[in-house]
Amino acid sequence: MVIFAEQGQLVSTVHGLSIVMTNGSLNISGNGNVTGTFDNFDMDLSINEKKANYSSRVRSLSTKSLLKSLREDLTKKQRKSATAELCTRFLSPIMNLILAALCLTVLLRSSLLRRRTSFAPAVAVVMMSVIMATFMSLSGMVTNTRELILLFSGQMVVLTLIMVVLFKK
Repeated sequence: MVIFAEQGQLVSTVHGLSIVMTNGSLNISGNGNVTGTFDNFDMDLSINEKKANYSSRVRSLSTKSLLKSLREDLTKKQRKSATAELCTRFLSPIMNLILAALCLTVLLRSSLLRRRTSFAPAVAVVMMSVIMATFMSLSGMVTNTRELILLFSGQMVVLTLIMVVLFKK
């Protein structure tokens, strides 16, 4: 890659060093030549990729890689980032199911379907908000696999209770 620019500046960012350039062109040779011009161009140098912030990279890792990384020797902060991302990937869909079941339960068990004035929709929204806020708070505190499994178990208990109330005669 060859870059020509009228001005350039080396800048330190939270992700490492970057070069900020203005008014220039670039030529990339390889399988095919690519030539382009730019007004502003920021290029992350990624000199020290091994020291890059692990938490900023977990979202780009595959689920399989994240699960494998839990078996590796990670720092406490890296392990927390990995488990928080796994929590988002695995437990958020379950949380959506819980919220839908809760809403359905409140609406079906209320007087809304009996064509009387009802506060059921408001109650459903408040309950959903409280449960989601609790889940978000707890998922942010997950630091290891055991806590991830405990949060999943808690979700299953809540979902079971909602289903019991929903199908109770």
